[in-house]
Amino acid sequence: MPIPDGAGLEQVPVFDGSPARPRPMLPKDVPDHPLLGEQSVFHDDHYNSDVTDYPAPLGLEPRVVTRAYGVCGTPRVDSNGRIITTCANPEFAVNPLAQPSLLYLLDPDSLDILAATPFFIGQFDGSSIGGGNYPHVLDDNSVINGGVDGTLDRYAQVENPETGQISWEFSEPIDFSSGIPNGDAMFDLVPDFEGRYWYATVGGPAAGGVTVGVRGGDGNIRTLFLPGEKTENGLAVGEQGVFVVTDTALYRFDIDPGSGGPRQTWREPYDSVPKPPEAGVFSDGSGSTPTLLGRNYIVITDNASPQVNLLVYRRDAECSGDRQICKLPLFSPGQSANDLSVIGNRRSIVVSNWYGAPQPYVVGPGQTLPPFFGNYRNMAGGMTRVDIRRDESGCDIVWHNPDVRTNSVPKLSTLTGLIYYHGQRIDETTESAVPPIDAYYMKAVSMKSGKFVFDVLAGTGPYYSGGGLTTTIGPNGAFYQATGGGIYKVQDAATGRQYFSRYLRMLLSKRYRKFWNLKSRQYRLDEVKVEPIVRTDCTEQTLLASLLSISQGGIGICDVFGTPAALD
Repeated sequence: MPIPDGAGLEQVPVFDGSPARPRPMLPKDVPDHPLLGEQSVFHDDHYNSDVTDYPAPLGLEPRVVTRAYGVCGTPRVDSNGRIITTCANPEFAVNPLAQPSLLYLLDPDSLDILAATPFFIGQFDGSSIGGGNYPHVLDDNSVINGGVDGTLDRYAQVENPETGQISWEFSEPIDFSSGIPNGDAMFDLVPDFEGRYWYATVGGPAAGGVTVGVRGGDGNIRTLFLPGEKTENGLAVGEQGVFVVTDTALYRFDIDPGSGGPRQTWREPYDSVPKPPEAGVFSDGSGSTPTLLGRNYIVITDNASPQVNLLVYRRDAECSGDRQICKLPLFSPGQSANDLSVIGNRRSIVVSNWYGAPQPYVVGPGQTLPPFFGNYRNMAGGMTRVDIRRDESGCDIVWHNPDVRTNSVPKLSTLTGLIYYHGQRIDETTESAVPPIDAYYMKAVSMKSGKFVFDVLAGTGPYYSGGGLTTTIGPNGAFYQATGGGIYKVQDAATGRQYFSRYLRMLLSKRYRKFWNLKSRQYRLDEVKVEPIVRTDCTEQTLLASLLSISQGGIGICDVFGTPAALD
């Protein structure tokens, strides 16, 4: 079933801006990992670059497909172009807040389910994300996850040779619990280039600090303890070195040649000041997963006040001069925060302002839920591109777009030269309506200039809220986004060779671009949202109340599951 749409669907533009002239860039500078798939992690690859070399929408007859699978996690793509994600289980209709979730394999075109199996992901306690939230895709299309019980869980895709039916096969888990202190949990687990599995625990006050561990080829687990620290972001893996950011410092670890365990190669502390609740951040320290650029650099943001800073370092094991290349304040004082990974491409970095994002829902004493259905009206907004100087004497701001309010971790396509993200429309139409219209779009801005290029209506209502999950681009040129209500896809009508034919003409022909600019003004809602519309009268407030009531055996106060309806 499609994701239900809320009020105002016919009142907002279905398309805004102009179809894009592509501005191709050099491919991303990320080496292939011998064990991980091409789009294997939360931030696309083991460098956490949030960059893809795949084609992406240009705004030429865009088509939107949605599926209502409940709250979903970040989509990943296997080597066959199929979508891997985690979503709420089928008991959602009876108990919308039920666990465990399901691990889904989805058709990349229809988003229909090809395979599903129970899958337990970590919990959210309102102050941070717990362990088990970073599943990764291996090069054989199997999925691994560091479970909260201290195991490495693996799910393999198995195809029936007679029927062609695909299923998930759960392998015997590998036990890491001997290397995890009581009261702690594994946060992220990832293989290095030699096949050793590295992990970091959540840490924090209950555990007394973070444990960094590695399981070698002999099966033994060796650890190193970081007292008084906490982990809230995933790991980055280079050809040499594994990189971890805690709530107080950025680290590089390597294998100790004597013990075979983790060795701290260097440590760079950074400024961190607790943010007020209205800042909208989950992290006590840096909100950015470490991002590797090329062969030399690593990037995070700190958690300083009144402005967060972009921090760029040389990541080599040995450094003759200062390791830090620049410390650059971002966004307006008192309205500056970051809880998203940066885009990192060669010498260029793109950072989004997360200040004012929705806060976790308080549903009971000590009980909170992620703000999957929250709106982003109060977000300060802003997106900034920063380039590292070629002589490494510092960094410079290339552009700043104050109007970007991203609800997702953005993604750069080097083939189109556009940055794609999921965002909420805030304008006179949405704000003058009673109640205001919550309209969500796939949006694109130029990597070169930072200027808005175009957006495509995904849908309206609380089910389309993004919740800060990562945008994904598939090899078929489609944009995928998980939301509080499921997953949606935006893709140009032309695919394959026809897409690239139009791509070249948009690149080379001014007359062709003019034709599409005029044609795009005539896009109709039923042409873009090609599936039957499902309606809901739920708002953010009534939806949350209804879900909680249903989960406790009661009834909803709004139409939680939607009703098929014709366009008004």
